[in-house]
Amino acid sequence: MLQDKWRKQLNRFVALLEKDEAPPSRTCNNLMALSAAANQWTTYGMVLDTMEKINLSVGKSTYRNILKECYSNGNGVASLKVLENMKSDPLIKTDQEDLRLAIIALCRNNKYEPGLWTKALQLIHVAAAAIENGEVDGDAIGVDAYNDILQCIGEEKRWEDALELLGIMEEGSGFHALPNLATYDRVLNALISSSQTEAAVDLLLSMSEHQSALPTIYSYETVLSALLRKRGRVNWKLAIELLDSMQKLKIVAPTILFNRVISACAKARELEAASSVFYKMKAQNVAPDTVTYNALITAAANTGRSNAALRLLEMCENDTGADVITYTNTIRACAKGRMSKKSMQLLKDAKEKKMPLDAFIYTATIDACAKAHEYEDALDLLSDMKNNNVLPNEYTYSSVITACGNCGQWKKALDLLDTMKKNGMKVSTITYNSVISALSKGARQSIKGASDTKTDPQNLWIKALELLEEMKSKRVWPDMYTYSGVLSCCASGGRYKEALDLIKTMQNGPPRVRPNKIAYTGAIYACARSGEWSHALRLFVDMKVDRVRYDLVTYNALAAAFSNGGQPDLAFELWNDMCGKGSGQFSAGAEDLSPDIITLETVIGCLVEGGENKAMMDSVFKDAVEMQIVLPSDSMDTKWEIDLSGMSLPVARAACRYIIKRLDNIDTQDLSLITGIGMHHHDNSKYGSTTLKECVKEVLQEDFYPSLLSELTERAPGVVFVEKHSLQAWLEKPGIVKE
Repeated sequence: MLQDKWRKQLNRFVALLEKDEAPPSRTCNNLMALSAAANQWTTYGMVLDTMEKINLSVGKSTYRNILKECYSNGNGVASLKVLENMKSDPLIKTDQEDLRLAIIALCRNNKYEPGLWTKALQLIHVAAAAIENGEVDGDAIGVDAYNDILQCIGEEKRWEDALELLGIMEEGSGFHALPNLATYDRVLNALISSSQTEAAVDLLLSMSEHQSALPTIYSYETVLSALLRKRGRVNWKLAIELLDSMQKLKIVAPTILFNRVISACAKARELEAASSVFYKMKAQNVAPDTVTYNALITAAANTGRSNAALRLLEMCENDTGADVITYTNTIRACAKGRMSKKSMQLLKDAKEKKMPLDAFIYTATIDACAKAHEYEDALDLLSDMKNNNVLPNEYTYSSVITACGNCGQWKKALDLLDTMKKNGMKVSTITYNSVISALSKGARQSIKGASDTKTDPQNLWIKALELLEEMKSKRVWPDMYTYSGVLSCCASGGRYKEALDLIKTMQNGPPRVRPNKIAYTGAIYACARSGEWSHALRLFVDMKVDRVRYDLVTYNALAAAFSNGGQPDLAFELWNDMCGKGSGQFSAGAEDLSPDIITLETVIGCLVEGGENKAMMDSVFKDAVEMQIVLPSDSMDTKWEIDLSGMSLPVARAACRYIIKRLDNIDTQDLSLITGIGMHHHDNSKYGSTTLKECVKEVLQEDFYPSLLSELTERAPGVVFVEKHSLQAWLEKPGIVKE
């Protein structure tokens, strides 16, 4: 279009010359302006020559007209050439308006030639210097020119330059324009586009100091929107600070803005903060809506505050009316509070209110059943979904599978997985992990004898490995939870070779599957079940090399490996390191080293097997008493009446030795050792299966010289009595405890 105008004007100009007519000044001026804007500099020069020949002068108005044309057509580069021409004409003086036109022309041109704003900025400084040096009279270039430059800076994400220019304007020297609201909005946009959200917040809060440029609701909405889009747990604090700033300026935030801040608090699990925003909202007479309550209930759900969620549901019903999202979020909160019955009731209430039920509300209710270990209710809800034409999604199936897994119903979990495959549903890593977790729990329950299905753990580790391979073949990439679940199955089945292979695969895999504490501990436990203590120790060393911090569970697994592998010396050294008095080879990188009752039973059980280890056994038990693991001071009425009930047979043996060794001849009394009357099974050749009281009688007879005689009475069938005269006889002889 510009070229057409230029060509028409050129034809008119040439036609006059062909007739030997002198073109009028207006025609010359228009053709020069169009030629400059269209980059037709040959024509531009021809017109200048013609004007010189016919004695037409090029005045200030001519150049001003050319600059306006360059601006109108966004040719900033041409405007720079025009300014050069003006400087070379001694009769023409460039003023602030000329520079302004060139600046805004450059900014228009910047979209197609990025970086031209730097030349515009140079002109700004030229104009300011001219005022400062007294070369021109008048005010600084208008603020609109500055704002155009800031617009270009923001589009190129040069936030440092934007802040620098703003700082120059805020100095108020008189050589530069003072910033207005549009100036700040452009700088805010430059910061936001450059992901400098916190800097944008700081700038917005500082704007209240400039009375001529107080922020508006648009300013706050711009910054808050960017702030709440950005991930980060601290952003909710900044958002609340901005809301408080708005209130000070008497700017009333709309409901939707309050809702977004409450949602940010909910994501950060900050129920108290979300509630404070809600009450500020009410104090400013801003009416909440259902979305407001949904956000608050989400905050309650995320923090497991089920009672708070129920109160908010009641408030919502009375205030704005609840929707299916309200009920779904409340059910989520009840699920975290293990209130499965209440979750079921809320789902029933939603049905009665004829709400449009979806997979989300059902899945939330099923999750509540899973957490409460009520798999039958979860399966019933899955059937109810189908009856109500609600299509379950992968998360629904994962929740039902988890419910089955929590109850050891691994077969049902596998059936549900098969159903998903038959229905052509996408099976995600999460779903596979739920099935593998069900297998893992089933395997552990089988070992403990708690499974209703009398599962053979061998079959479950095989199935877990098959699922792992299936995931890889379908490009459903396993994660840390996948491998940990499979390792747990291998551990329960004592499949140490498979566990070692899995650990190696994880060690050579991407960072997201590198073995962590849980994975390593599971592999160590697998080795322990098979008595492969050397492999367990190697894994422990690998943990140290990989800087994976181990914990008490890891130590207990390693102790079990030493025990099952017949390594009493290593078990004793591990115990001493945990008590802080060993060589330290097992200590580095550990947290909470103090042993517990499981450690004690494992180590004592290992030491009991060898007849030459009684001194080590006595030392371990003495440590355990000092650490209040056994025989706590508040559990004994006197040193003559000791409760041994609940102890394993090896620990009871060590306890008897400890109790007798601490007696003296002063005020000797009858000794009562409380054992209870149940059976204690200890799977080794020393004890086989026997009662604790029979074990205690045997220890008193075999470990002491002269032997301590004990008896049982019908009056107290769960107590082993050692009469005073027997104790005195032992104390008076030399009172030997056999080592």
